Amino acid sequence: MLFTTEFCEEQPGGGGGSGSNVTGFNYNPATETATITTDQPGSFPAVFPLSIQNAIHVSKNGNDANALASTTAPYSFKNMFLTIEAAYAASTPNDTIVVWPGKYTLTSTMNIDFTKAHKFYCMPGVQIGTNSFQAFVFTQPGRFYFNGNANFSVVNLVFQNTSGDLVYLYGEFDYALEDNAGTGVSFADLTNIVFDMRCNRITNLGFENQGWASGFFGVDEWRTSNVTLLSGPDPTGPIYDIYGPARLVFGGRTQKKGLIIRDENASPGTGVKMPAGDYPYNALYIEFNFDVFWINGNFVNHNSGTFKLNGDVFPTKSNTLGNELPWYGAPPTSATSFKNTRFFVHNGNSINRKYKPSNETQWYLNNTAYYIYGAGEYHINGQAQVLGASDNGVPGDFPVIKIQNEDNFSVNVTLDGVFKTGAPLDATIETEADVGPIELLQIFGGKMKIKHKDVILISKSVSKYVAPYTVTGGPVPLEVYHSLVIDQPLKVSKTPISFSFDRTSTDIGVDIEIEGYGQ
Repeated sequence: MLFTTEFCEEQPGGGGGSGSNVTGFNYNPATETATITTDQPGSFPAVFPLSIQNAIHVSKNGNDANALASTTAPYSFKNMFLTIEAAYAASTPNDTIVVWPGKYTLTSTMNIDFTKAHKFYCMPGVQIGTNSFQAFVFTQPGRFYFNGNANFSVVNLVFQNTSGDLVYLYGEFDYALEDNAGTGVSFADLTNIVFDMRCNRITNLGFENQGWASGFFGVDEWRTSNVTLLSGPDPTGPIYDIYGPARLVFGGRTQKKGLIIRDENASPGTGVKMPAGDYPYNALYIEFNFDVFWINGNFVNHNSGTFKLNGDVFPTKSNTLGNELPWYGAPPTSATSFKNTRFFVHNGNSINRKYKPSNETQWYLNNTAYYIYGAGEYHINGQAQVLGASDNGVPGDFPVIKIQNEDNFSVNVTLDGVFKTGAPLDATIETEADVGPIELLQIFGGKMKIKHKDVILISKSVSKYVAPYTVTGGPVPLEVYHSLVIDQPLKVSKTPISFSFDRTSTDIGVDIEIEGYGQ
């Protein structure tokens, strides 16, 4: 180590001072301390420890053998470790492993049984790569902390719990990138993990969850191409029986909402998969606080449990002709009892985003936004619009919401917002929809109920009237509170507070009059 021979210090009482000279320097290899003395009157020797108790350091210029051979091992600041694995092997439960800048590729799985260090801190500039094996596997229950500013290049899972009991995971990092030739990898398996993790960005990585879990994950920007963001879980088994419902919340790190972006060249795929299972809808709760730009597929495949989305969705279609998938789908299940159902809430807008590939001359867009055909309770709050053209630019029958009951259990939908359909795609394509904003298909009589709050239905067409409802197999009970139905030309009329009607898909011209609104 190199020290200057002069200290330029301000003298007490002002005046600028004359500085002082180093009169002695001593290094003690037994204690790994450096002692410096000066000729400054009243000064005391300065002792610099080159080891920090309970802090194990890893550096790219370190040496595992020298670190272990150090007289203050494993806490030497002078003799750092080269690998994270060796530092961990030399640690105790009270230690913190500090990783200094550089790129590190793990060479083996680190099995965490909490008999060694379970606190890690990464300096800015740290890059950690995972190989074909998992990085950190929890073999015993406990609390694990991974903080700092690491960047991950993920080939396999970074975190996984195989203990069969709860692990509490607290994590903070900067960026995580899938590094497996685009085949799709999960950042962590959240099974039996109570987690609180935050990062700035994630690219093409998702999360697995096969069992009970609970926690929050904050990410400001989440980009994906061919990977599922969240798969699972099935909240059954002994963990659920002991600890109760599974609850997972995802949102922004530095703000309440984050951003999800799916690459425009992504193959068809689903973002969030909620499994089917014969358990109550309140056994599984998943909340996403994101604005979502989703291309080519279902953003949510909702089979059971509660899913809540707080944010706007901008769906669009890919350049694959006929790939007509709504961004939200609630399919029928093989339910044996009414408890196998779902609860859905969307607090936000669903606005179709125009998309034209660079090698194409035509526009593409998503069709129906919400496709509900399984039992459950659904609340849609906000503005939703579907433009009146198919994926190849021709007229298409694309309502904003398509609802049918295929489970022989109740389908209850509450609407509060503005729902628009039938508008031309753009100025160059004079097309229009043949259906209104809402299409209802009653398969099992009396198993469907639609409730309006403050709803505006807009059926806008170029040359013809489009009914706000297209109904097959009615009657469908409707509860209406302060709703407007607008077509082109503009018509506003009055209706009773509640009513039911029976219409077929060939019917047009449904005039709904709303009490309290003038002509």
